[in-house]
Amino acid sequence: MTKDRLVRQMKEQAELPSMAAAEQVYEAIVESVAEALAGGEEVGIRGFGTFSVVSRAERTGRNPRTGEIMTIPGGRKVKFAPGSELKSATAVLAGGSGAEWLKGKEYFRGMERQLEDLKEKLEDYRAKSETLGNDAKALYKENAKRLSEVMEEVRYKFTLLKSGSGGAIEELKKGADGAFAELKAAFQRAWGKF
Repeated sequence: MTKDRLVRQMKEQAELPSMAAAEQVYEAIVESVAEALAGGEEVGIRGFGTFSVVSRAERTGRNPRTGEIMTIPGGRKVKFAPGSELKSATAVLAGGSGAEWLKGKEYFRGMERQLEDLKEKLEDYRAKSETLGNDAKALYKENAKRLSEVMEEVRYKFTLLKSGSGGAIEELKKGADGAFAELKAAFQRAWGKF
């Protein structure tokens, strides 16, 4: 993957306003990681992996062209240890189910966007209930509380489901679709009473 492709994907997936904004984000990430490593810090990105600086001692090796024994100078180098999500992705891709895994990732990104939309609607629902009388306001606040609890449960289940991979994604999607449809129906019933 090239920098251009990565920046393009960052723009699309984060819904950034322009390629220039995405490139600024990319540059900020790279610069922040480099500064932290230069300062002796370890950089851990959950699910992706951990970057660290390690010291290597001087050692003996062979010149690959001539086979001659030579001294390889010591120094510092950046080490990367992949995180659990990256390891999982690599295992899935190596097993030949990469297309399903990528489809699943896109599916869950879409579901997360829909959950964010519902969260905004719930906030609107709460705000509008403030204009009602005390009895109605109490009823709407109770409905909003229940919707919020269901929404958090669905969000938690999506988080668990996202860790699935390969052929399991299709089965997980069916369950997630059912849970999400139930949440939307509950939200529409509550909103319809407003």
